[in-house]
Amino acid sequence: MSVPAKATAAYGRDVEAWWVDGLSELILRAAGGENLLKAPRMPAALDPGRAGVFAKALENERAFEAKLDAWLAARR
Repeated sequence: MSVPAKATAAYGRDVEAWWVDGLSELILRAAGGENLLKAPRMPAALDPGRAGVFAKALENERAFEAKLDAWLAARR
């Protein structure tokens, strides 16, 4: 989330769970001998249970990016 003042404990728990679950799966796949160099960077489908977390994070990132782009454009 780009705005710490808008952060919530529930959002933090969801993001943490997403990272832990994803990294655990990645580590197990690598430890199992899978060649991850050829794996896609993004999954074919996102976990529907976490879709709201992804959408909110991306919404905040896009808003920050737009503000930054406007700020940079004003200084050219």
